[in-house]
Amino acid sequence: MSVKFTDNSAAVKAQFEKNVAKTLVQMGLHWQRRATDEANRMIYETPESPTYKRTNRYKASLSFITPDFNSGKNPAASSDESRPSDVLHGQAPKDTAVVGSNVEYAPDIEMGTSRMAARPVVGNAVLNYQDEYREIITKTMKEGF
Repeated sequence: MSVKFTDNSAAVKAQFEKNVAKTLVQMGLHWQRRATDEANRMIYETPESPTYKRTNRYKASLSFITPDFNSGKNPAASSDESRPSDVLHGQAPKDTAVVGSNVEYAPDIEMGTSRMAARPVVGNAVLNYQDEYREIITKTMKEGF
């Protein structure tokens, strides 16, 4: 009786890396939807302040990048006042999704100021939906195996 071993490690590694890239994008898209939900709940569905004009600029800026993908403007929000620089640009480090907003007042929304309570849209969109992200990781990483 003879036994033959076949080395499939290169194919397994390639599929794994493909799944990681896809998982990061899927998680980023899911975060973007959840961040939009959080922004609606904490900002856009509350009474408007007399001290500032409410636009969809912040919501439109909620974006993410991965090593292979740049989400661009949030498709769930439109704003005539949004700028290309409002969304995240560049390339995330290996095996990383970076989420957030580049509008200059995003830190004020997230952490609050001396005159405004914090509305942690970015943080809540990550922390409040961990089970959903776990599901995405589990499902997507199994593909092709």
